[in-house]
Amino acid sequence: MVEVPDSPLPVRIVPPARDDDYLDAMRAAVRAVGADVVVPTVSEELPRIADARDAFGADVFVAVSPPEAVRLADDKLVTERRLADRGVPVPRTATPHDLTAPGDAERRVGLPLVVKPRVSRGARGVRVVRDASALGPLDEHLLLQSFAPGTEYAPVVHAPLDGGAPFFVRVLDKTGLSAGEVGNATGVRPADGPDTADVARAALDAVSALGLVGPVDVDVRRDDTGRPVVLELNARFGANSEAVPGLFDHLLDDLRRIRGLVP
Repeated sequence: MVEVPDSPLPVRIVPPARDDDYLDAMRAAVRAVGADVVVPTVSEELPRIADARDAFGADVFVAVSPPEAVRLADDKLVTERRLADRGVPVPRTATPHDLTAPGDAERRVGLPLVVKPRVSRGARGVRVVRDASALGPLDEHLLLQSFAPGTEYAPVVHAPLDGGAPFFVRVLDKTGLSAGEVGNATGVRPADGPDTADVARAALDAVSALGLVGPVDVDVRRDDTGRPVVLELNARFGANSEAVPGLFDHLLDDLRRIRGLVP
């Protein structure tokens, strides 16, 4: 959306993802550079590109999950309900409509709890509440979840685009969070091994439950019993992808296989 000074590669300016002209600008950019693969990486553009992926042309592959899967992952309340229905561990969750009497937040979710927007990315609008009197006004765009106090992980998953390869998962441990108890990771380190096998399993089960394909960025945290609970999923390459060398190769291998370039 803005100029990129001194970029080593050409950069084209496009409108924000929610702008009416966004898709036309993206299609024009694809035609202008002769691209044959489009990889969306921003949460706001995922639903629009998923719905319009056929409009980029028969020769252009758009690396995005099916529209329904993208919509499931886009709304954190819908995500939680689908995962809970499929037996994937999630925090206790409530909506403002569930709070009809004093003390309902503590009874339904417990304290401390997390208040966060249903649709957002990063740590925007996320806060930890330790006293119900500090909840303040809540609207339908928010949800409440029990606060999981244990280690926070960032499993990075690649689900095969065509079912022709095994799932890939790499567990990362968040070494710091931008807002202290919550927020974006300020650093990550590899954490694969027997001690995090349950985290990897929860991430894979969550991706499968939503029907996502391609790269998926997952947030998992251990609750007060040590059980991993899935906080949310982003149906795209995440900010921690660079900590997983070779991740993009899984996408490229899928594309080569789909196009018959490899067995």
